[in-house]
Amino acid sequence: MNFILDNGIAVFSAVSESFAKEHGINTFSVDGKVEGTTGTVNMSLGYADSLSIGRLKLYNLVFSIIPDQPQMDSVVKIDAILGGNFFRQVGDIVFHRDEKMIVFPYQQRKHNSNITINDIGQHFIKAEVFGFTNPFQIDLGATSTSLNYNFYNEHMALVRRRFKKATINLGGIGGVSEVDVYDVPELSLRMCGKEFKVNDTHIESQPKNGTNLGSGVIGNDIIDAFFNRHIDYFVILNTYAMSTY
Repeated sequence: MNFILDNGIAVFSAVSESFAKEHGINTFSVDGKVEGTTGTVNMSLGYADSLSIGRLKLYNLVFSIIPDQPQMDSVVKIDAILGGNFFRQVGDIVFHRDEKMIVFPYQQRKHNSNITINDIGQHFIKAEVFGFTNPFQIDLGATSTSLNYNFYNEHMALVRRRFKKATINLGGIGGVSEVDVYDVPELSLRMCGKEFKVNDTHIESQPKNGTNLGSGVIGNDIIDAFFNRHIDYFVILNTYAMSTY
């Protein structure tokens, strides 16, 4: 079966109700809510007796079990996501872009950290946009890079002067909703000593449920430019190095 690796889901991994029933996820709590990009949905908690990836085997991994979302499934169907608790339990993960390979080294490596991790496990890196340096969340589950309401609120005059209003559909846990944004045809962003160009992105001009952290999201359109991405929880909680070597 296929899972998505998403460090943007900071606490628990997640599966749909139909996936949980089909694959024997044991439910132990049925009263809860989870805030997604576009809204809040009811959820329960469950656990898998074991989960194997190659020679790696984890036991009793906890999952948020969320209702199936037909509206989202019509765009892209996602049944299972490995989130923050998976990353912390594995401890050390290296993504090799060109080889299309993920390695779980089980060994400590010395490297410099350029990313911080907050108390719920979300990863942030400093990046420069429009001459301002701000923290951005690195989200392996985000397709594209964008700026959020915090950036808009802090630099409102600049945004209103340079960009035009638009309305777009955003989807995630909670379904699909219309969001007011400012359209950005081309964005220059600098981080890790490199400059990146992002086309057809946006700046959100309204706050979202529980996701207004940092000044925006670094998505896979930029993340994929890095040859190696190393997440290491064994050395220290805020050691996550991105490099182009």
